[in-house]
Amino acid sequence: MGTGTYVSSATLATEGTNLQNAINVAGNGSFVGITSTGAGGGNVFFQAITAGTAGNSITITSSAAPASHFAPASITFTGGANGQANIMAFNNLYTGGCTAPTPKVYWAYDTGNAASAVTSPVISLDGTQVAFVQNAAVVGSLVLLKWKANAADNFNNPTDLTGVATNVTPANYPTCTAPCMTTIALA
Repeated sequence: MGTGTYVSSATLATEGTNLQNAINVAGNGSFVGITSTGAGGGNVFFQAITAGTAGNSITITSSAAPASHFAPASITFTGGANGQANIMAFNNLYTGGCTAPTPKVYWAYDTGNAASAVTSPVISLDGTQVAFVQNAAVVGSLVLLKWKANAADNFNNPTDLTGVATNVTPANYPTCTAPCMTTIALA
């Protein structure tokens, strides 16, 4: 655990920033399973480090701090989504064995809808794109994906490609910036 220090202030915005810094410095947040994603106007925003419902078991409770300090009511994280990757790539897969360099996740993506890749991926000639078929519920779809390496990705914490900026229409796919994808329904 790091040595982040929370410093009280007469200004709520400064207290919020100080609390955010104390959580995020030197891995303190990983010790308790949270990170602070921002502070503004005296509000501090927390996020579970563990993706999905496993991160919902964290509870933030009030302390005996003076009223000028942050003293939240009991807050329990809720609403976690399934954070498992649908498709992932590895680096150093066939080198090192049990010694360095060991295999590492190169990138991992959640392509949404609790889908699963049902075919082997096909890699483009230049290696910058991947195509595969996935199924979600009853409908299958062809996924075209432009990847980008991300050392922070792993199986339980993939990059979510379901957002508006990363899940584009087939017409916008040729010009989207990696990482991005498009899906074409096969029904």
